[in-house]
Amino acid sequence: MSVLQILTKDEIKNFESAPKFDLLAKNHFFKMTDALNHMTMEMKNDSNKILFILMYGYFKATNRFFEIQNDDENFTYIATRNNFNSFNYNEVTLRTIQRYKQLIKSHFGINEYT
Repeated sequence: MSVLQILTKDEIKNFESAPKFDLLAKNHFFKMTDALNHMTMEMKNDSNKILFILMYGYFKATNRFFEIQNDDENFTYIATRNNFNSFNYNEVTLRTIQRYKQLIKSHFGINEYT
C-alpha cells in the first residue's frame, strides 16, 4: 500500500494564496470581455470595479476564489490600467463579494451543486 504524501506548510500556503502574475500574465488575466467591461462600468465606485476585476482575473487563472488581501499588489495595477482611483477595502461589503462570485461563475458557465 502506498503512502499518501501530504503537502508541506509552504506548499499549503502557496496553494491557498492568490497567484503571482508577471506583467504579461496580468495583461492576460485582468483583461475583461466587452460585456463584463460594460457591467463593471455600471458599478457604483472604483473600489468595487477594482475588486471585481481582481476576482475575475484570479478565477480566470485558477478556477478558484481567494480571500482578498488589503495589500494585494494587483489593486494598483488594475487601478492604473483602468484609470480608477485607488482601492479602499472599507468600501466593499461581504454581500458584494458574494454577488461578484456569482456573476463570475455565471460568466464562466459554472453551476453550483444543489
